[in-house]
Amino acid sequence: MHNLKSREFSATFRSIRGSKSPILIFLFSLFFLACQDDNDAPTLPDLTTYLDRFEEEARQRGYNLELSDVDVAYVDEIEINGNTFCSFGYSNFNNTGTRRIEISTASSCGWMERSDIERENFFFHELGHAFLNRPNDESLLCDGSPLSIMNSFNTWNTYENEEERAYYISELIDRTAALDQCIDYEQGWVNDSVFYQFTPNDQSWVFTSWDGAYAGSVSTATGSTGGRISLALVPGSITDESGRWLRQINSPNIPECADVTFRVTMNSEELIGPGAAISIRAFHAPLGREGAQTEEYLFLTTTEVPVSGKLDNYVEELTIPCYSRSTTFIVLFLRLMAGTEGEVSFENIELVVQEG
Repeated sequence: MHNLKSREFSATFRSIRGSKSPILIFLFSLFFLACQDDNDAPTLPDLTTYLDRFEEEARQRGYNLELSDVDVAYVDEIEINGNTFCSFGYSNFNNTGTRRIEISTASSCGWMERSDIERENFFFHELGHAFLNRPNDESLLCDGSPLSIMNSFNTWNTYENEEERAYYISELIDRTAALDQCIDYEQGWVNDSVFYQFTPNDQSWVFTSWDGAYAGSVSTATGSTGGRISLALVPGSITDESGRWLRQINSPNIPECADVTFRVTMNSEELIGPGAAISIRAFHAPLGREGAQTEEYLFLTTTEVPVSGKLDNYVEELTIPCYSRSTTFIVLFLRLMAGTEGEVSFENIELVVQEG
């Protein structure tokens, strides 16, 4: 407190101390405790400080960014779809187009107990979601440390010194900055070229029935440990849409300029009509002044030449030539074209990598 207020406080205290009124004494006690609480309450750091820091870091790397429209806020609790989070970065908050970062002040989250550099780690991770449109990335460097600050297991202290900080901020802005590092690809592509292979335990595939017009199922493939995904038009149903299964793969940890092949084996007793097809889409998020915009940069499909009739272990494939590590996610599609009768099964579903 300033000196003038101290003199006023002392005078008030002497006046009350000399009083016999228990009410006045009680009111003074409340005032005294409230003053103590105000002095002891921790101060929440201004979140815009971290926006300013990131702007400066980007400027040093040749990016002129404008983050003033990013909405930042402390909240008591963050609950989404029944799950509780300590922070959240929205690239499109409530479908308003607003980029927003929320930090929970719940004691269980421990924001106030962390150092400034830990808070920066934490905040920049959410900024990656909200401003750079990046999903989580669990890839590792060869020494076992996270490849990116977008990892979900070390968000408080991905970096602890200036050298690490310089790399992780550069990689956050541009995924290809990791190309100067030793990246752990988990396997030698010459000996094991399969990056992804479907099994019945994979719960990430999403089925679109178009209001029940299609039936879809997942089962174990006959005579193997692999899985089978099936698609069929429900008898009597009429729709202009294709039945489909799809799976999104975020931040694929694939070497720069490798050829990536999406390969599927199809079987059917009889498909009548246009037939079955596969597709693959690749997306990146070019960074503009007011944030990244997720864009599809590659679309490969066999929908122009679907296969029909009796299919006996028919192999279909599509290849992404010279894959780019700027890719934020890819989406795989299994399709039964509109107007096709019969059931088709997709087996041996895999992504195969051949290094350039």
